[in-house]
Amino acid sequence: MKIRQLIIFTLLLFGLLLEFSCDLPHQPGPMPSSISTTEFTPGLNVLGVLRLDDSTGTSFIYIERAFAPEEYDRYSDTLPIVKDAFVTVKEQLTDTPGNPREYIFLYKGQSSDHKYVNPYFRPEAGKTYQLQVVAPDLPPLSGSTTVPDQPRLDSSSIQLGQSDLNFVLFTSANAALYEAFAIGFYGKLSQLRQNSGNGTLQFKLALSAFLGTITELQVCAYDANLAALLNATSSIMPQSYLTTISTVEGGYGCFGSVAIQRYRFY
Repeated sequence: MKIRQLIIFTLLLFGLLLEFSCDLPHQPGPMPSSISTTEFTPGLNVLGVLRLDDSTGTSFIYIERAFAPEEYDRYSDTLPIVKDAFVTVKEQLTDTPGNPREYIFLYKGQSSDHKYVNPYFRPEAGKTYQLQVVAPDLPPLSGSTTVPDQPRLDSSSIQLGQSDLNFVLFTSANAALYEAFAIGFYGKLSQLRQNSGNGTLQFKLALSAFLGTITELQVCAYDANLAALLNATSSIMPQSYLTTISTVEGGYGCFGSVAIQRYRFY
C-alpha cells in the first residue's frame, strides 16, 4: 500500500513542545516542492526523554502503535497507547569494566500519565544509554542518547532588570541546543540557541510585565536527538509541510535526553 509521506505526531509530543518551546508562528509556511511516497510499515511510535535534573524518576518513555493516515478516524477519540511493552534503558559501557546497568521502565496507567517510568532512575551526564522496546506483534524498537552536561551559568553575569534578563552560559560539546526560560508568577518565556561551539553563549531575554515578578531562570541542554525534533517542530507554520523526524531504529519517534539547571531569584 503506497501512501503519501507519513507524518506521525502524538498529543503528548505537542504537550512537550508547549511546555518547553516558544510560541508557534502565525503565518503560512512553505509547501513541499514535490511529494514522495513510501510504504507504511507497522511499528511503534515513541517519545522517550531522559531527564537530568534535581529529582529522580522524571525520565519517561511514551509508546503508541504507529498508524497510517487512513486510520486516523478510528483513533480520533482515543490514542493507540501500547500498555504491554517490555521497556529497558541500558548504560553503554566505554572503558569501564563490569556489566552495564539496566533499568526497567513500567507502564503505570493514569498514575504515570500513560508513560513508562522508573522512579529510581536518574541519568548521568556524559553517559550513553540504549533504549530497547519490545511489544507483541510489532518490530522491536531501539534508540541511543548521550546525556548532556548540566548547563553552567556564569553567576557573575546574571543581570535581572525591569525589561530584560541577561546571562552568559558555558557550553558543552555534548549539548546541541540550549533553551533558557524566564519564569514569573503568571507565566514564562523562552529563548532557543544553537550550540555554536565557541565555549560560551550570551542570552538576553526581553521580559514582559504580564509575566509578573521573575522568580527563576531555568536552562535546558538538549542532546542532538531532541534538538533535531525541537528545531523541526519549533518552525511549524499553519498550512505548511513537515518531514517526519525520527531518531530511533525499527519504528518511529524520538529518544533523547535533556539536562536542566535552575537559578532561583527568590
